[in-house]
Amino acid sequence: MSEQITELPRTSAAIKELAVELVRYLKGNIPNTQYRVDWTWQNFSLLDRFFGDRGCQQNFTGSKAGQEFLWDFTAYIPYRGMLLVAESEHDTKYERIAEDFDRLLYSNAPLRLMMCRIERDRTIHEANEEALRIQERLLENVQQNCKNYSGGDVIIVYCVWWALPDGKNRDFAYLLQINGEPERRDADGNCFQPFEDGI
Repeated sequence: MSEQITELPRTSAAIKELAVELVRYLKGNIPNTQYRVDWTWQNFSLLDRFFGDRGCQQNFTGSKAGQEFLWDFTAYIPYRGMLLVAESEHDTKYERIAEDFDRLLYSNAPLRLMMCRIERDRTIHEANEEALRIQERLLENVQQNCKNYSGGDVIIVYCVWWALPDGKNRDFAYLLQINGEPERRDADGNCFQPFEDGI
């Protein structure tokens, strides 16, 4: 059984450790469904299992907990906050990937995951080049479209690619961690102040 997550990670090292664990889990379990209609559903099912096994709640289209909430997939810790937001884009056009990716930038979740796909008919060299282009262009979005992030947050770009119909998983994953430590604080002791003119 996986260790239960009851608090948001409090250090950048803990956030990165969870991100690496997630990527390893995806690489070891993602099925070869990239040409099927249920490609996105399969991705969400894996995320649902990964975070559900750790005691988190999830929202996504088709889940028992409820429909998607702002992002394609969300995992949160009840009474603590959002742990992960994810987008999954089946279309391989960069503009569609970037459109979904930009939605991730405006979350305060410490983990943000973009899942996209590379066409199966690419050679290993072509697939690698395409994955590099995707992550380089998305890095420009990170630097230009949203200027404020919390220290320690990890953005994952996960490009699904299969070399052969029944071959080994050859996905490409890239992690970007924002420098610094998380700045989240509990609201203990704070309360709403009555509004008065002159405040």
